[in-house]
Amino acid sequence: MRYEGYAKKIVEEISKNGQIRLLDMPDLDLYMDQITTFMDEKLSIYKRNEKDKILTKTMINNYTKHNIIPKPINKKYSRDHLIILILVYHMKGIISIKDMQHLMAPLLENYNSELEEKIKMEDIYSVLQEIQKDEREKLDIKMKEDVDSVKEYLKEINLQDDDILEIFTLVVMLTVRANIHKHLAEKLVDEYFIRKDDVIKKEKKKTRKKKSENEETVE
Repeated sequence: MRYEGYAKKIVEEISKNGQIRLLDMPDLDLYMDQITTFMDEKLSIYKRNEKDKILTKTMINNYTKHNIIPKPINKKYSRDHLIILILVYHMKGIISIKDMQHLMAPLLENYNSELEEKIKMEDIYSVLQEIQKDEREKLDIKMKEDVDSVKEYLKEINLQDDDILEIFTLVVMLTVRANIHKHLAEKLVDEYFIRKDDVIKKEKKKTRKKKSENEETVE
């Protein structure tokens, strides 16, 4: 199979099986083994090798330890846990655990609050599903455009009709684009999550210091 056909096949598989619908999620709370099995089955399209794991127990424990996902209740994980883990899975190859920690902090603060009108994880996931659906529908067209662009660029320098060179150029094009998107995501996290957290920490530190000074004055 020529690489154009293979790339098209992969795009079609991602478009068809690259997302977990809310309807496919169990209503019952799950133990960790059930969570990892569910993720392995539903997102197997993203495995590079058959033996790869989508999520492991160690990963989940690490995300809990770093306050990226809420703690399980009686060792069980709810649908909200599952939604967050799906989001984390898609982010983990792009941004660091530290960045995820900052990014998820406001969401988990709202989730753990006593507010009557809290943000619902299912609502967030529904929005992201629509965005992903739109992106997947564009993927087939974009891939064809990329292949055509590579052929045209190589033709201009008389290097067309070389499959290996075309594939090499296409892979570099995809990785450069992914790296640009990764850089943009990191800069947004830096500007609107990490710096904001730093400001809050400084304000809290000032408040504690002022309180301590006032107590000393009273004494």
